[in-house]
Amino acid sequence: AKIIYATDLAGKTLAKIDSVIQIAEIFHSEDIFVFVNDKLFASNKEAESEMIKAIKKRIRYPKISGYVLKNQDVPAGIHQFLANHPAEMLVMVKHHEHIPISLFHTSITRRMLYDLQIPILVIPLF
Repeated sequence: AKIIYATDLAGKTLAKIDSVIQIAEIFHSEDIFVFVNDKLFASNKEAESEMIKAIKKRIRYPKISGYVLKNQDVPAGIHQFLANHPAEMLVMVKHHEHIPISLFHTSITRRMLYDLQIPILVIPLF
């Protein structure tokens, strides 16, 4: 079984890794961390290496891997990854949005709900 954790690599979202790992341990599944680089500023290998270092520093779970994708549209990048790497669950962190921003901006998490064929676990971030 595979669990995909879509992360923006921010400190607050990486802090939620423990919750994702607890789920993976229960199901003995592989955790795949995915960062969609919408800024297109770093090479994939460098960013993948840094992401895995940061994750391995926080946890001691043997079945983890990480990928960095370049796509200016984060949901499209996640959908593309899921098409190439089938999984049993997608995990995302939902950032708290201020009301004026939420009126004009659809969250990445909300956009991922459309056309998704697997369960999605949304972890709130306050």
